[in-house]
Amino acid sequence: MSDQIIKDLMTKIGDDVGATMRRTLAISPEPRLPVAMSGGASAIALIAAFLDTDPKPEPDPDCVLLAGLLLGRIGPNQVEEAYKDFEILKAAGRTAALTSHKDGS
Repeated sequence: MSDQIIKDLMTKIGDDVGATMRRTLAISPEPRLPVAMSGGASAIALIAAFLDTDPKPEPDPDCVLLAGLLLGRIGPNQVEEAYKDFEILKAAGRTAALTSHKDGS
């Protein structure tokens, strides 16, 4: 029963967020991509907060990256694949936390 509740809630939040984004994009002037990205960024920030074991005022860049990878891999049995993607990026020195300050920013 719990699995069905989770599936129903996943469908509901997807429908609700999608409907809100479509309504907002329908009234948005061009370019619409930054507006759509803002909605996606909000979702990623919330997911990153769930992933962060040591919450801070600013989201952990690696949690943000992992949230994006999880969304990119959404589907049955894909969570493990997203974590593998993250480990590959981490081993290559390509995580957000490892690259964000290399240029002095």
